[in-house]
Amino acid sequence: RYDLALGLLDDVFRLQRAILSTALFVGVTTWAAVSSLYYLVERRTTDLIYCGRAPDYCGDPQDIDTSLCLIDEWGIVDCDTAGCPASDAFPEPCYNLYRSIPMASYYALLNLFGEFPLIDKHSAPGMVVGTFTAVVAVAVFALPAGIIGNGFEEILGKRREERAAAGISVDTTITSSLPAPSDFVHGDETTMRGRCYNFLHPQTSPGSAAFDYFLNFLVLGTALTFMLETVSKITDPTTHILFDTFELLAVIVFTLEYAVRTYSATEDPKYRSAKGLYKYATDFLPLVDLLSIVPYWIYIVVGGGHVISPYADVGSIWMWTTGVKCLRLLRLLRFEKYTKAFTTFDDVIRLNMDVFAVTGFTAFILWVFFGAILYYTERDNPDPEMASYYNTVPNAMWVTLLNLSGESPLCQYSIWGKVATGIIGLFASGVFGIPIGVLGSGFEEIVVESTDDTPDDEAATGTPNSDVLALSKEDENGLEEETHHRGNYIQRVCYQFVNGQGSKMAMNFELSIYVLILITVTVGIFQTVEGHENSFHQLEWIAVAVFTIEYLLRTIGAPADPEFRSSGSNPVVATVRYLFSFYSVVDLLAIVPFYLAIIMPGSWVDNHDEYLRMFRLLRLIKLDKYIPSITLIDDVIRLKRRSLLITGFAAGTMWIIFASLLYL
Repeated sequence: RYDLALGLLDDVFRLQRAILSTALFVGVTTWAAVSSLYYLVERRTTDLIYCGRAPDYCGDPQDIDTSLCLIDEWGIVDCDTAGCPASDAFPEPCYNLYRSIPMASYYALLNLFGEFPLIDKHSAPGMVVGTFTAVVAVAVFALPAGIIGNGFEEILGKRREERAAAGISVDTTITSSLPAPSDFVHGDETTMRGRCYNFLHPQTSPGSAAFDYFLNFLVLGTALTFMLETVSKITDPTTHILFDTFELLAVIVFTLEYAVRTYSATEDPKYRSAKGLYKYATDFLPLVDLLSIVPYWIYIVVGGGHVISPYADVGSIWMWTTGVKCLRLLRLLRFEKYTKAFTTFDDVIRLNMDVFAVTGFTAFILWVFFGAILYYTERDNPDPEMASYYNTVPNAMWVTLLNLSGESPLCQYSIWGKVATGIIGLFASGVFGIPIGVLGSGFEEIVVESTDDTPDDEAATGTPNSDVLALSKEDENGLEEETHHRGNYIQRVCYQFVNGQGSKMAMNFELSIYVLILITVTVGIFQTVEGHENSFHQLEWIAVAVFTIEYLLRTIGAPADPEFRSSGSNPVVATVRYLFSFYSVVDLLAIVPFYLAIIMPGSWVDNHDEYLRMFRLLRLIKLDKYIPSITLIDDVIRLKRRSLLITGFAAGTMWIIFASLLYL
């Protein structure tokens, strides 16, 4: 299998060599262009003068004021006036990081990887180049890594197909979430055990569902109180008493629920065997429940801890009490029974174990290899801070892991270190990220297969399909025809005029509105620059006046709008529906604060006008008519709601748990 991993890497390069060579040529060309641009605009920038390798007589490199340094026509830096003069041993103790194209090329390479460690030091032209790099060049430069990743998945996909053709099958049974009420096996209502079993399952009765909601509330509440207790600014004794009281009540409820659930577990057909109770107690979720309550009672009984205290946990008991409370966060995994997120991830890992074995071992080899390489290249780095991160191989592996994950927290490498990190960014990070990509694609595949079992789901939920993502010309003509049957003459004229229908003047008016939106948004952004808060104020008056007229016309024409008035409905109701619609609120937020600031000078609205102006940015959403990005995002969210729910739960749970572990 180890030979397979290394051989697979060679297969990928041979399979993709043609397209990879093209992508490399495009990437190298982009790299050279960006490096040259950075050299031209940053070679004289004093903020980019680096003194990290300066000798001891210059003092702390952080205290050297590089703005006092001078740069001559050859790019040589003179920091005599900054207290760091040149000497025979150190002819140039400080230097500009972009004094030549080869030097600029490494930092340009980091930018092309999507990392900008020096962005706070760039000049205005440098920021322009950086913006171009982030928006355009990064996508082009990512092609080689993407091609290698796709090559891995393609080869492994073929091998999976060959295995399937050979009759080697893999169990693809996906564990479902809560069973439907009709599929739920009820306990015996004639016994106490059966009644307890039924009560603890929300499918059985409204009371059971309410109790389940109550438990979920306690889970979220204890997680929230634990996080708030770590906030040092909360010193009020009453607040800490409330937190501890809520925690005690929650643990009592959780303990009783665990006891009753264990007592009634044998009513479940899965646990009716002789060892059924033991099998239930050692299942994942019951173990989570047990771990979340037992340490609390041990702390109270054995440790003699205070159940309720008006003070935050401090001193020698801090680690114990905080650790006990942190374990209660495990109960967040209780929601696993609704989403089956971690169960689904387990299915993905099981179904793609061969892929993970191969790519995981390849990633491990790259990690160890580049960790050792960077240890040898950077352990004697003249910059003490850089050398401290690579003084041992384990330390080097930690930073290398960040590099392989696409992060570049450090950038002052030696020449060979720059070569190594460049190779990491170009090729190794793509290979290293394949297991994550396989996990994501495998998860999506499983969720899609599970939703395919309900073919009417889209119709039932109203999820749009490709036929309705955009209106055809016939649909638009149909809407215009339908408008003739709604509202009076004036309402129809107003509706058609603001929507660019019926005449060339209407089309030009609608187009001018969108152009004005772009202009006002640009002006609003420019007005945030110090000293230009009131620039183009006259244009602002004109824009608000035009937007007000447009809003009034839309309000008058609302009864003729099929979106707000169905056939035979009251025109007043259509107007009210428009006034409370999303786009109406957006329009009001863009113009009302302007009038309020004029009517009430010195008021709260007037004093916070610069914040309220930002609401005008919302008008960009109206451009969705021509470039339906927001609409498409909404469609995607509704179409992929199941996948987003599962991954969102898993991500949120791991976020909270790992944040708590780092806090400890």
